[in-house]
Amino acid sequence: MSITGHGFANDFIKELAYVDGSTIDGSSNMKYTRSLSYLGQFSYSYDQRYYLTLTARKQGYSSFSKYARFGNFSALGLSWNVHNEHWFNKDVITQLKLKGSYGNSGNSRVDTSSAYGSYTYGDGNTYGGSMGATISKVPNPGLSWENTRTTNVGVMVSLWDRITLEVEGYEKYTDNLLYDGRVSMVITDGGVTRNVGEIQNLGYEITLSTVNIKTPDFEWRTDLNGSHNDNLIVKLYKGNHTGFFDTVWMEGASKNHWWLVRWAGVDPATGRPMWYDKNGNITFSFSYDNRVINPDYSKVPDLEGGIVNTFRYKNFSLRIQANYQLGGYDMCSSIGVDDGNDAISENASVNALEHWREPGDLSINPKIVNDNDALGSMGSTRFLYDRTNVQIKTVALTYTVPKDVCKRIGVQGANITLLADNPYVWTPGYSPDKNSYQNYAFGKAGRSRTFSGELSLTF
Repeated sequence: MSITGHGFANDFIKELAYVDGSTIDGSSNMKYTRSLSYLGQFSYSYDQRYYLTLTARKQGYSSFSKYARFGNFSALGLSWNVHNEHWFNKDVITQLKLKGSYGNSGNSRVDTSSAYGSYTYGDGNTYGGSMGATISKVPNPGLSWENTRTTNVGVMVSLWDRITLEVEGYEKYTDNLLYDGRVSMVITDGGVTRNVGEIQNLGYEITLSTVNIKTPDFEWRTDLNGSHNDNLIVKLYKGNHTGFFDTVWMEGASKNHWWLVRWAGVDPATGRPMWYDKNGNITFSFSYDNRVINPDYSKVPDLEGGIVNTFRYKNFSLRIQANYQLGGYDMCSSIGVDDGNDAISENASVNALEHWREPGDLSINPKIVNDNDALGSMGSTRFLYDRTNVQIKTVALTYTVPKDVCKRIGVQGANITLLADNPYVWTPGYSPDKNSYQNYAFGKAGRSRTFSGELSLTF
């Protein structure tokens, strides 16, 4: 506790009377959680060819009740270095490794109140002039670990010791999904955390390393990685879907697909905004009841990863690191327009200049109408933007001072480096004259370019 008053502060003063009565305020909270686990592991290898790993773990977490406090988890991993077999020919394929694993793991992302419940006192909870309490978290004594079973298979191959490719595929199946769902407000105005639902994740990861050029004076290496993940909601509580305004959890669908009204464009005759209803018919009336899952518009990219190119020429080296993302959609309504709803009170986006003006116009934005309830700017696929982008994150040019020069200046080693951070980003459709996805996604957080130099000395 820290008490401030009469121009001084002292953590050791316990008397509240030292503080101005009008400013006295205090609160406290305390929470204890405990975790206990038993772990065993067995590893075996034979002749640098065959590898086996077994693990088993029993773990308990105090935030679960006594009925389901402990979970049992185990895993099995196998790998085979095929290139170390006596019959294997290494002339072209210098390395070949196969591996696989299977196991389960637990998730305990719950607060203690999820199993034991909690009450809220005060804050308007009064009856007959006396302070009362309401249930803020309904207890669920049967709450237990979320369980995920993971199957992973992979292969690594190296050609001529110059090209190395590693590919891994996986399936993650989660049951006893931890979910905070709404219930009748007779019980609570909040949600109840339960083990409901099952979800499947499928994905892959690719890593490619190449030595493109290698001579005594010059070398060029490239490291590339990429990944993708899809999920499918297999089961929910009583089959009920749960909406989150523009996304939804629904059996048989991905939780990464947008749940929106489909935009149908602008009526060339009248300039009015148009949408599709659930049945695919054009309508001039916007309604959230016409939201549908859009499998063509996923939040997850088709592929994302990074690429690093490293060049070396004598004592100079150049390292260029970039991240990329192909596909995936984001909702960027702030770079669109509100079709005149706030035309008097607020500045409009420059994108609003491309609006319908007269019958026959083929425009991407409806006509401008002041105080039109912003129907056109309601949440729909109109404001979904392709998240494809390439960002050059770091460029580093380094000069390694020769040993004889270092010796003359009295150091063991010296490096001089010029650095550039975030020097460039590319997105499709970027225009400095419009509010594009690049302006929104990378400009709103204040993306800054940084140029610096560095001198490193070793004594």
